[in-house]
Amino acid sequence: MELNADQKRNLLSTLAHVDKLLHDCLLVLETSAKPSLLPEYLCDFTPQQLARTQERIARFRQEAAELLKRHGLMPGRAAKSAADAVFSYLLFADMALEEIDSNNMDHGKLSDSSAKELDMFVSRMRGLIDNIRACLDNN
Repeated sequence: MELNADQKRNLLSTLAHVDKLLHDCLLVLETSAKPSLLPEYLCDFTPQQLARTQERIARFRQEAAELLKRHGLMPGRAAKSAADAVFSYLLFADMALEEIDSNNMDHGKLSDSSAKELDMFVSRMRGLIDNIRACLDNN
């Protein structure tokens, strides 16, 4: 069976969308099973359910890759740098800390001790972000 150009584009974009959704499922499964300061998801899967789900997602991806390959649609190497993405996220985290700096904290006047505590915390957290960056720079 030969697909025309529009059908190939539709196939590729649909499978890319489904793959992204499956990727997000894996992220939920993985992050729910790990400790977090402010967990977003309750881990209500057994380790066996987690493993089976990961295996079935891998099987879906394998079969989708085979279909794409049969139609000459296998994409090349990923174009996005993981290092660039991580550095961007760290930059955004650093910028987000600005929101809790005493000079930018809204919702009423801060006591002097609270302002000092927040400023010291922001400074320490920025130092930790710099340490993460340095760790990534060294690898």
